[in-house]
Amino acid sequence: MTVANGALVMAALKPIQDEIFKAARKSGAHERPEAYAADALMALCEKANKAVSDSAVGATKTKTRRPHAVINIRVDIDALKRGHTEHGEVCEIAGVGPIPVASATEYLGEAFLKLLVVDGVDIKTVAHMGRHIPAPLRTAVEERDRVCQVPTCDMSLGLEIDHILPFAEGGPASLGNLVRLCKRHHLQKTHDGFRLVRAMDGEGGAWEWRAPPSLRDTG
Repeated sequence: MTVANGALVMAALKPIQDEIFKAARKSGAHERPEAYAADALMALCEKANKAVSDSAVGATKTKTRRPHAVINIRVDIDALKRGHTEHGEVCEIAGVGPIPVASATEYLGEAFLKLLVVDGVDIKTVAHMGRHIPAPLRTAVEERDRVCQVPTCDMSLGLEIDHILPFAEGGPASLGNLVRLCKRHHLQKTHDGFRLVRAMDGEGGAWEWRAPPSLRDTG
């Protein structure tokens, strides 16, 4: 399977996988992401088989449709204008791999295409002082933080975007002040006094997950 075709499969599975994950959390179940992915694949196959069966008998009932697949493509603006990449440039499907620049437009009729242009609009300059996160900024955060950013946590489903410096304290919606966390760690940071801080100054430092003073080992 090509990288591009693999991305289409993953994009089709993601909304189903997210629904299964949310339903499992509500029921108190906890499984590995691979288990939810397998369940999503089975659900997608069952849906396809049902669609074929309904078509064969001439069914006319209105069916509930899931959202179209979403594919995020990260590409250098010069490569986008030129039609192909050169040394040091990228054109890749986030989390999957590189594809030809010309292939990006092939998905416009099959999926909702999001282009994250690397050098066109500097995502770091996109900031908003309200709670709303602009679409280009949200896409950039989702591409950067593909798993929960708390060290040792590899959760990739149901991630939530959080302000590192809380909105109530004047924290802006900017790339440097936003991070994706799983629901458990998001709740701990919001309500239990946990903090996510850089081990060193600057955006390049590793994250540290710090417990509130009342929970630290003082022995």
